[in-house]
Amino acid sequence: MGFSGGGSNILKPHKHNSLTLQDGGNLDFKNDTQSDMSAKSMTYSNGSHLQELAGPAVPGGEVLTFATAATAPAWVIPGTNQDRLEQLASFTTVNATTDTVTLTFTQIDLDDYAALYLTFSGVLVGACDIEVTMGNGSSYRYGYDQSDTGTWSNVNTTGQTEWKLTDLSAGAWFVGQCWLSGWTSNEGGDGYAAQWQITGANPSSNTLGGGFADSGASAITSVTVQTSASYFQQYCKFNLMGLRRSA
Repeated sequence: MGFSGGGSNILKPHKHNSLTLQDGGNLDFKNDTQSDMSAKSMTYSNGSHLQELAGPAVPGGEVLTFATAATAPAWVIPGTNQDRLEQLASFTTVNATTDTVTLTFTQIDLDDYAALYLTFSGVLVGACDIEVTMGNGSSYRYGYDQSDTGTWSNVNTTGQTEWKLTDLSAGAWFVGQCWLSGWTSNEGGDGYAAQWQITGANPSSNTLGGGFADSGASAITSVTVQTSASYFQQYCKFNLMGLRRSA
């Protein structure tokens, strides 16, 4: 690279600007220019000089972060899916003889989640109810309003072993979503809560409902979707996600 002015052994002030004649030209950062830094390091400015930010000794998924009020960047292990849905479990039936789908996952604490989001769709073999349980819940109570071809009916009951979400005819198509969460009574006991909406076809049916389980541990490893009789057809899809709270 060339420099203007001075003798051959005099280095003049320069900026390495390739648009300026005899200013040293571009620095080649592609496996040519050297610096006294460690492998995996990056540089940043403190406003006066370049500084070295060392890379993680053993990379573990860290992300480059500029924290609030920080004066320098840092490598930080990211939070675990905070404020967004994370996948917990899914299942697709492969035959027409499945009446119970248990979605299992590594133990979570419902106190760490705003809610769990359950979706399901498919076709029923025969007439039956679609039911849901979670964790070790007991004494389920629920109510729902259902419109079959335009006529609304109401179902309310307590002391059950599951939530009954809807009742549909043989061969009915169905698609539904259900928000599940933990809740605590005014006496301090843990339990579960649910709200759901389901659409059926053949014939047309719409269901809106909700309910509680009077007791249930906040640490859970499964959510179950089942029929009261008959079966789910093949290719029915079930998916469970969790909305984790902020730290």
